[in-house]
Amino acid sequence: MNQNPILALDVDGVVMHGWPARKWNDNIESDLGVALDSIALLFGETWLNVITGKIPLQGLLEEIIAKENLDVSAQDILDYWFDEAHHIRQDVLDASLIWKERTGGQIVLATNQEALRSDALWRAMRLGETFDTLLVSCELGIAKPHPEFFQKSDARLGRTQDQTVIFLDDLAANVEAADAHGWHAVHVPHIDGAAALIERL
Repeated sequence: MNQNPILALDVDGVVMHGWPARKWNDNIESDLGVALDSIALLFGETWLNVITGKIPLQGLLEEIIAKENLDVSAQDILDYWFDEAHHIRQDVLDASLIWKERTGGQIVLATNQEALRSDALWRAMRLGETFDTLLVSCELGIAKPHPEFFQKSDARLGRTQDQTVIFLDDLAANVEAADAHGWHAVHVPHIDGAAALIERL
């Protein structure tokens, strides 16, 4: 492996439990009185514009709340979401830090997220204390698996042509796109095996 390699990890499905293994909204109807059909509107055709920073999440939530006549606020739903979707795998963080110490490389997150959750991950959930950089769709203006996500990530990292990026993701489409771009991409079929994969790198 060359000097200063980069280990890039997806968040949901690699660093923390994500859909479909665990859905943050499984109990939202009983907990908040919000029907799953109403929440499904959030992740429709406009969601790509949310995670690429073109539409603010809070504004979209407020539109859905008004349309569905829900007796909650946008902040209620956001607080519930971020509280439910924070099941971080400490074994993955530990394996990443050991890899960093062993290789002298960088460890970064490469993820599709909207701005509010991105900030929560980095600050409130304290992933910024472990990882060196956050490569996130809402800041890059493009989402995985689009090739431009990886191009802009290289530019953000200041990656040199001979610098290796090892990328772990649970979605095959993202792995294929990263591999086509020139990253060494590894599929994580189940989060329980993520730490072991990192230990073998």
